[in-house]
Amino acid sequence: MGYAFKSSTIGGERMALKLVGKSVAQLREESEFLRERELFREHIYGCFIADNAGIALRHKVGIDNIMFESDYPHSDCNWPHTRKLLADALADVPDDEARKIAELNARRLYRFPG
Repeated sequence: MGYAFKSSTIGGERMALKLVGKSVAQLREESEFLRERELFREHIYGCFIADNAGIALRHKVGIDNIMFESDYPHSDCNWPHTRKLLADALADVPDDEARKIAELNARRLYRFPG
């Protein structure tokens, strides 16, 4: 099971674990005493619209747990400029990592065919 937190920043591990509704201690017991970071990497996905700090720290968060969100069709979303804004945000990110953030991580979480 995975949880995706949207309209937030990428690095809110502790907040995310609390929002899941269980204490870290309970999650550790249920997950064979995994450390907090392992719990995050197995079950929590951070979504972002604009988060330069999160992108810079992507390896600490876990590249497999970051997803881009566009917030379409809300009136305050960045459409029709979404692709350009995402390209700008990921300009210094290697292509394989950018593809995970922009597509592959969401496919895996939501079990979309690849």
